[in-house]
Amino acid sequence: MKKTTFLILAGLSLALLMAASCGKKEPKIKIIAHRGFWTAPEAKNAQNSIMTLKLAQEYEIWGSEFDVRMTKDCFLVVNHDSDINGKSILENNYDDIKDELLSNGEKLATLSQYLEQGKKSKTVMELEIKGAGSPERDSIATMLTIQALKDHKVFDPKRVEFQAFSFQVCKLLAKYAPGFSCLYLEGDLSPEEVQKAGLNGIAYSKHVFMKHPEWIRDANERGIKTDVWTINEPDDMRHFLESGMQQIETDYPLILREVLGEREDKAR
Repeated sequence: MKKTTFLILAGLSLALLMAASCGKKEPKIKIIAHRGFWTAPEAKNAQNSIMTLKLAQEYEIWGSEFDVRMTKDCFLVVNHDSDINGKSILENNYDDIKDELLSNGEKLATLSQYLEQGKKSKTVMELEIKGAGSPERDSIATMLTIQALKDHKVFDPKRVEFQAFSFQVCKLLAKYAPGFSCLYLEGDLSPEEVQKAGLNGIAYSKHVFMKHPEWIRDANERGIKTDVWTINEPDDMRHFLESGMQQIETDYPLILREVLGEREDKAR
């Protein structure tokens, strides 16, 4: 009798464990188009163009990353490099560079123009604030960015995430944009140090996470958002798929989409 009871209980326990295991869903992973979907043929390699944002939106990619820089006269434009066609953004007024063209024929986009396009879908705008030349100017660029988001009615954590290499800028964003995800980019702080500083996200290069794979789990357990850049090889995509990473930035979002399959969290 005791043996029969034991076998019944053991069978029930196994069944419950199997049910729990089968019912457990793998977490969804967010794809971020790095500098927009610029590798799509229609974009003509024009990184950070309005077209690259449109394409990310049309393909329902969760997020589209872009870079904000400030001109000499404190005008905000969208460009990754510190210069546009050889003209320094930092050392020129907006009127001196406003007619510069990208590789697809678009003019250099202003932040205002970019935000107007960003309002048209649920693709999250992954906004990186680039250095403006000094701590004082970095602060001005940060506050002007926040004001632009408010003016365009997209000052919403569901519509925008922030990124910055500057620790100072991240601290300012944590203070003046509470509730938003702000991802620190430099890669020199552990999740514990980031949390103690009052920040809530890390977006580190793959090399940093390869060196410190334990930081992914530690960050996730602390409620710190994890993001890795720039992942273009399928083997690396598969590695970070299984690592517990929450967000993956790539120049090839459709290849990453194929790798993720059911695990992808799309913009809806």
